[in-house]
Amino acid sequence: MAVTRLRISVIGCGWLGLPLAVELVKRNYKVKGSTTQIEKLDLLQKASIEAYHLKLSDKLYIDDPSLFDSDLIIINIPPGRGDESIISTYRQKVRLLIDEFKTREIVRIIFISSTGVYQNTLSTVDETLSCQPDKPSGKAVLAGEQVIQDSGLHHTILRMSGLVGGSRQPGNWFKGKHDLPGGDTPVNMVHQKDCIRSIIQVIESSKYEDNIYNICADNHPVKKDFYHQQSVNIEVDPPSFLRGVLPHKIVSNQKFKTNYDFSYRYPDPILFT
Repeated sequence: MAVTRLRISVIGCGWLGLPLAVELVKRNYKVKGSTTQIEKLDLLQKASIEAYHLKLSDKLYIDDPSLFDSDLIIINIPPGRGDESIISTYRQKVRLLIDEFKTREIVRIIFISSTGVYQNTLSTVDETLSCQPDKPSGKAVLAGEQVIQDSGLHHTILRMSGLVGGSRQPGNWFKGKHDLPGGDTPVNMVHQKDCIRSIIQVIESSKYEDNIYNICADNHPVKKDFYHQQSVNIEVDPPSFLRGVLPHKIVSNQKFKTNYDFSYRYPDPILFT
């Protein structure tokens, strides 16, 4: 149980944000959560989360601005997929939030980012790399990170690897497909429960640092092994892969493990359930 009633706002209660908010409520934090879907407000309220309807586009729409009256805010709004236009769109969304935060007494921000900011290097990448993302989504997230870093507010940026768990079952992604390329390419994955644990570790450490961390499982199995086992786990027709290695990177998780004395509960993606 948390000792204090720290006020935490979770911006974006989706696949990761909702179970995170639920866990924070269990730990006796005062939790506010936002959703873009009016029909989800009741779901949040039933989970003892103060529910708010928030939409971001060229301007910010919020049904009640007290959403931002918190000690710590977790920004969990992925940019989605699309062309280069999502870069400026996502940057604007993050900037709208930051402008709102600066009118209040927010102590810290946790920004949920992605290891998609890293370019393919065919080698191990860590937080010291100068990022040159390959895809528009990675470029968008990197632009969002820059807004956070330039804000002057205390922040921790967590770059999450491929997200698995809950409704995200990788066994379904390629079921029944054959002769997929790059079967010997290593994957970077992280389980939903370890994502939540890492965020809570940052919250409860009370470190007022401005830093960036990768969140990724310890092991990096190759595609053909990972997707085969995940298909077996949910009893669907497994895909088949051709031999070979596609452009990739291997994400290092060492910095977070060292600075936060963190151990992964799900270190091997092959064993994800």
